[in-house]
Amino acid sequence: MTIASNKNTPRNTYTATGGQTAFTIGFEFFKVEDVKVYRNGSLLTYNASPSSVSQFKITGTASASDDAYEFGAGGTVTLGAGATADDIIVIIRDITLERTSDFPTTGAFDITSLNTQLDTMTSMLSDIKQQSDRSVKLLDTDTISATVTLPAKASRQDKMLGFDSSGNVETTISSSGLSTLSTITSDITTVAGISSAVSNVSSISSAVSSVSSNSANINSVAAVSSLITSDFVSDLNTLATTDIVNDLNTLATADIVSDLNTLATTDIVSDLNTLATTDIVNDLNTLATADIVSDLNTLATTDIVSDLNQLATTDFVSDLNAIEGIKANVTTVANNVTGVNSFAERYRVGSSDPTSSLDEGDLFYNSTDNAVKFYNGTSWASITAGLSDIVGDVTPQLGGNLDVNGNSIVSVSNGNIAITPNGSGKVILDGLSFPTADGTSGQALTTDGSGNVSFNTIQASELSTAGNVFSNYNNISSDTTITTASTKNSVLFGVITVSSNAVLTIGGNGDLRIL
Repeated sequence: MTIASNKNTPRNTYTATGGQTAFTIGFEFFKVEDVKVYRNGSLLTYNASPSSVSQFKITGTASASDDAYEFGAGGTVTLGAGATADDIIVIIRDITLERTSDFPTTGAFDITSLNTQLDTMTSMLSDIKQQSDRSVKLLDTDTISATVTLPAKASRQDKMLGFDSSGNVETTISSSGLSTLSTITSDITTVAGISSAVSNVSSISSAVSSVSSNSANINSVAAVSSLITSDFVSDLNTLATTDIVNDLNTLATADIVSDLNTLATTDIVSDLNTLATTDIVNDLNTLATADIVSDLNTLATTDIVSDLNQLATTDFVSDLNAIEGIKANVTTVANNVTGVNSFAERYRVGSSDPTSSLDEGDLFYNSTDNAVKFYNGTSWASITAGLSDIVGDVTPQLGGNLDVNGNSIVSVSNGNIAITPNGSGKVILDGLSFPTADGTSGQALTTDGSGNVSFNTIQASELSTAGNVFSNYNNISSDTTITTASTKNSVLFGVITVSSNAVLTIGGNGDLRIL
């Protein structure tokens, strides 16, 4: 049958939506093995019953003429699970290069098998064309004289692929340095950041060559590098003007060089040798590493030198000395940074109560309410600054003895002051233990002499001439004798008035109290 060209491009690419599983096959294929499916570059596995996003199945309707699945018949790739949004799904056809039908030289000719074989071969060519279109190749307009064939394996080993000035393939540059480059990427980045400084160096290459030719003298200067203070660097910047450089060039005559040689006397050399001790040389060698030299080159720009000159002022140095004084405090904070971070997570300040990142025990100062609050696990509760009253505490407790400190317990609202113990507790005032329940009418409080007070009834029979006593117990108008029993106490309440010529006699073995 005829294969339409729009059905013979053996590649479909889709950008998946979240949860998408079905993807249309837009080309003809002959069996499931002809189709390969990739998700984000990973090859998926065919499974008639896929169970994950890494597996797929194929559905479609067989062509009546050649048993091939066709786009028009509904060929579909279905994943075993939904893809993630923006997943790249690629479906390609990759038919094995083989002939599956052989036709007899005589007898009946199977046209259907021929069509199937021709369709398969056409599809194979389409697959190869698709791969060729996606490969590196010469333009049709390039001359056929260009050489694009790779050199022999022995010649191209450990080499980089490149092209010469004629566009021919060459493998002459070694790739062995690539691993070294990968370890100094940070240095390369630093150099890129100071490209202008590198350009400046390039513009004074002749001067650099002169420096190279005077390396011995430079090494002598390096031996006294500790003498190069910020003032000295500032002076050198002053000396680096054009006029002064010209003057120095004038000084570099043979006579002057001879005079400088005179400076190389034993005493002076001895002094320089003192500077060339192992420790100082080691320090200079450390400073001479590629990284530090690169950093120094970066620091040597005009802007940074200007900034350093400003930092070297007396006031700034004084500030640095002050900072040195608080270094111990900074070290303490650094050693306890975990606690500092923990406090920062627990305590916050703002104009409204936080609603996120809440943990029980968090503290918050609300600048609108001017109140400190704590989070109790469900809501923000205010913390009262100081104890003004205990109205809000319905179950207050004392942590120690209550000392009135010379003051009184007063009910300013003219109310009663009730002291009521709970359960079997008793009220004890200065050692006297009072009863827990009220007595009956006419009873009086009595003590047993051991600090226990109780309600008791005073019996009339325990007093002689009781009628005269109780009929008018506040006013005794005639002679009266009160005899108490040996096991009872007698109590008279109120003001007792004894009339003139009347005698009050107290007898018995008990105790008589007049209240």
